[in-house]
Amino acid sequence: TGEVRGVSFVENRLKEADKLGFQHFVLPASNKKHLGDFKVSPSKKLSFVNPKIFRQRILDFVHDP
Repeated sequence: TGEVRGVSFVENRLKEADKLGFQHFVLPASNKKHLGDFKVSPSKKLSFVNPKIFRQRILDFVHDP
């Protein structure tokens, strides 16, 4: 359906993605409250988005002529 939703165990998933070399993490804003004191290194980026706006931006990008 293309729905952007929060995930469980978000901290564990971010740690694993970090180990795999990802540099930028984009999460629904609803996951922010589940992170506690989690911090990413200064060379990495963690962004929180409103799922409705994020979905629309993706659709706009895909349908841009």
